[in-house]
Amino acid sequence: VEKALTLHPVSEAAWLLLGDIRLAQRDFQQATRDYEKANELSDSADSVLRLYKSKALSGNAVEGIERLTRWLDANNPDTRVLRTLADAQYRQGKRDEAIKIYERLVQFAPDNALALNNLANLLHTVDIEKALKFAVRARAVAPGNAAVLDTVGWLQVQVGDLKSGLANLREAASRSSRDPDIQYHLGVALQEFGQLHSARQHLEKALRLSETFEGHEDARIRLQILASLLSN
Repeated sequence: VEKALTLHPVSEAAWLLLGDIRLAQRDFQQATRDYEKANELSDSADSVLRLYKSKALSGNAVEGIERLTRWLDANNPDTRVLRTLADAQYRQGKRDEAIKIYERLVQFAPDNALALNNLANLLHTVDIEKALKFAVRARAVAPGNAAVLDTVGWLQVQVGDLKSGLANLREAASRSSRDPDIQYHLGVALQEFGQLHSARQHLEKALRLSETFEGHEDARIRLQILASLLSN
């Protein structure tokens, strides 16, 4: 690669490849310098995305976010850049900013199931009815996607549509049986539906699969309650 750069010092592709090698070697600072060279030659989505990644890995995520933001201000929207920026803002604890960016993304790419699903999840605790609308749109685009089925099913359970929610969560579990979040959501839905034995099985499975998923503490509490109810 270095020989190629000697022969073709204005090759963005060569600088990107060299940066990728440095990144694989965990030399994040040198990778950043290589990606900066590539970005100077061509302010492409590929170069700015790699630049963000190297900066984030070297502890400069905020600076990487600023680069993504400037790139979007100066260029036509790109789904990858918008999604990366939204996720980065969410990891920084800026949920409102992440929601705004995802809303922009789904306007630009209205059939992007991943973006619709992520936006629904972000809106879950902010505006559940709005979240459900985006989740339903995601399901229409990707009806066989387990994550999408889980999102729409869980939101339906939250708004009281237990029958539809349970059906979607069952299908999600059939497509991704080792996802602890799906098992937990299905367990909760079954408990709400009065199917206590099945609820216990799925909640127990969720905890066997992982003890760090978001609802793990609630799953433990529910299992204690179910144990008391089923012992009577």
